[in-house]
Amino acid sequence: MLDRRPLLMAALALGALACAGEGAPDPTVVPVGPETVSIDTARRSTSPAIARRNLDASIDGALGHYERIGSSSTRSRLVSLLQLRAQMTGAYDDFRAIDELTLEGMARTPESPDAILDRVGYLTTVHAFDEARELLDDAASAGASEAELLADRVTIDLAVGVDPFTLVPIAQGRVDERDDTNSWTLLAGVLAATGDFEAADAAFQTALERYGDVSPFTFATNAFRRGVMWAEMADRPDLGRPLYEEAVRRFPDYVVANVHLAELEATGGDEALAYARLEHLIALNVGDPEPAGYLGELLGPEEGAALVAQANARYDVLLSEFRGAFADHGSEFFAGPGNDPARALELASYNLERRKDGRAYVVALGAADAAGDGEQRCAWALEAEPLGEYHPVLASEVRNALEDCD
Repeated sequence: MLDRRPLLMAALALGALACAGEGAPDPTVVPVGPETVSIDTARRSTSPAIARRNLDASIDGALGHYERIGSSSTRSRLVSLLQLRAQMTGAYDDFRAIDELTLEGMARTPESPDAILDRVGYLTTVHAFDEARELLDDAASAGASEAELLADRVTIDLAVGVDPFTLVPIAQGRVDERDDTNSWTLLAGVLAATGDFEAADAAFQTALERYGDVSPFTFATNAFRRGVMWAEMADRPDLGRPLYEEAVRRFPDYVVANVHLAELEATGGDEALAYARLEHLIALNVGDPEPAGYLGELLGPEEGAALVAQANARYDVLLSEFRGAFADHGSEFFAGPGNDPARALELASYNLERRKDGRAYVVALGAADAAGDGEQRCAWALEAEPLGEYHPVLASEVRNALEDCD
């Protein structure tokens, strides 16, 4: 792959100053990215209602088979299905079952690379990156090839703040060896971390082109990841919104995509759409506290008090069991409607100890601001400043923080 660093630096010299959040944009700033994004709406995918029923039925069937037979292949399939349901529907109570199943797998077959990798997948999901890394080495000792471990290693490296430029040739090499959806998705994530958003977007689109099946989950997650990149990294919510809309069109009960879309609807003046979207999620009784927390925030301290209390109670449960996985969102909640800035700051600090990516710093700067801890905010802003070169949203947060520093 050609070295994009010189082109990237030229682009970010203009784009990294783009404003994030509220306030008038600087008319001298040229936005990062294209005018519009390409979305393939022609390809058909399975009905989301059918896909959801099939997913739940597959989980029930795999669970019953595993309880009767106890085969390692069924356990591994069950773990994958539970991970997918949690990811798509906010069924985070499934994490308990995944935790138990992956521990049981390692206990039954401690020398099995597959059992170890199932555990790695769970630990990565709940942001236990150091433990996951150690187990990857155990998997290698148990016979797993480096090719099998590559995607997990790169994913963890990105999360903990390894220089993404060093990961580009690794991810590109994976694509050269395996020209498939997973390889292109991995490359897209790495390119996004370098700030090469247009190349990343092209990789995401290629990933979908390589997908030969019709599951709406793949279409939805691909669109969602593109939306997060444009809206929350490149500071282009105008490009993120249609991608979030595509994600929820493919799978209407995709909880995190709905929440992200509701945020853009509310800030874009479409409050009624945001309210209806969040109310629908709350009616589904999803296991994610964000819909209740955000709707409570939109409704205000009086009308939204019961929803905020509901979200607070759910965060208490999730943080007690899966602290790493929910530290960032918990911090945002307690810095905002949860009205506990000290707890928000503690969670943000804990999150930064585990990962050093752009989002972790954005959350931390917001928490320090809410807590009125200017000294900590300045310290984190100085740490994050180099990352802002590749992350316009973070660059804006850093710039705002440094303006208040001595």
